[in-house]
Amino acid sequence: MICSSVGAIGRDGEPLHVSAARLRHSKGTDLAREGLPAHLIAWLLDHSTSRSAELYVNNLPEHAAEIDRAISKSPTLQRFASAFRGDLVNSETEAVGGNDPQSRLAYRGIGTATCGHLKQCGLDGGIPHACYTCSHFQPWLDGPHEEFLGELLAEREALTAQLGTDSPVAKRRDKLIGAVQNVVQLCQARRAELESAEVEGGQA
Repeated sequence: MICSSVGAIGRDGEPLHVSAARLRHSKGTDLAREGLPAHLIAWLLDHSTSRSAELYVNNLPEHAAEIDRAISKSPTLQRFASAFRGDLVNSETEAVGGNDPQSRLAYRGIGTATCGHLKQCGLDGGIPHACYTCSHFQPWLDGPHEEFLGELLAEREALTAQLGTDSPVAKRRDKLIGAVQNVVQLCQARRAELESAEVEGGQA
């Protein structure tokens, strides 16, 4: 009601919806901007631990500008930052084509992602190396991405030991490794976000 009366608009152009959880998040962010440590923010927000309050300190919007500057100065970081071009989804049901079993992708028999291209590339349900750098790739939050990353890193380490660190063969999958690392990091951030929202919802 208050937001409507003052004409507050969200980033999507729709009327802004404010909940108790959103107000708590805004307060936590403001306290972090003032330089308060996580344990003090947790105490002020009546959290049982400082774990979720660390999100306010570690994920301030102001940090984005510093990250952008660092990436813009590094061709290597630019290459890896743009390696993953798909969309992370919380579960198969949220994916484009998630209701079609033919769009499901698996890694070693474990459901991992959904192909938003509806399997028209004919890769028969497996996770080929090209998937993680494809814009149609929709990795699931609970997919075995870390296991796949571990396999790739082990392979690279073995090739490096045999051929040397400067070998093009050893480096051939560096972009893929960067893309999978992007997915793993996105999953970690999403889990922390969901966990924080759950904690906030329980305390509201």
